[in-house]
Amino acid sequence: MGGGGKRIPSGALSAVVLWCDSELAKFTNVFGSSRLLGSLSLSPPGLRRTEDKAEGKNSLAKEREHSIEVASKCIDQAFLFASENLDSIGLPLTPKLAENMRPRLKGCESEVASLLDARWKSLAYDWVVESNVQKRTSSSRPIAIDDRRV
Repeated sequence: MGGGGKRIPSGALSAVVLWCDSELAKFTNVFGSSRLLGSLSLSPPGLRRTEDKAEGKNSLAKEREHSIEVASKCIDQAFLFASENLDSIGLPLTPKLAENMRPRLKGCESEVASLLDARWKSLAYDWVVESNVQKRTSSSRPIAIDDRRV
C-alpha cells in the first residue's frame, strides 16, 4: 500500500478492512434506526396507513416528500463524511456504505437518489436502475395460461 519503503502485512490489511466493514455496519444500524431514517415516513403510500379523507392522503404525501428530502440530505452528508475521512486512508468505503444504506430507505431509493448531489450519482445508479426495472415488471400484465408456450 502506498509508495513508502515499508510493506504492510496482508493480515494487518485484512484486519483493517474487516474492522472498517464492521464499523460501517454499526454506523448503518444507528443511521437507519429510529433515531434517524427509521423515524421518517419513507415507505411507499400503498404500504403505509391511509386515511379516508383527501386532506389526510395529501398530508401523508407531503410528509413522505419531506421525509425523502431529509433522507437525501442525511445520506449526502454520510457519503461526504465517508469520502473525506474513510476513502482518504486508501480504502474506498463509500460504495460499501451505499450498499448498507439502501435497505434502510424502505423502497424510496430512486427518489432519494434523484435528490443526491451529482458526485454521488454513480453510487446510487443501481438504486434508480433496479427501481425502474421493478416498476416495469410490476406494471406488466400477468401471464395467462394461453400465453405460455408448451
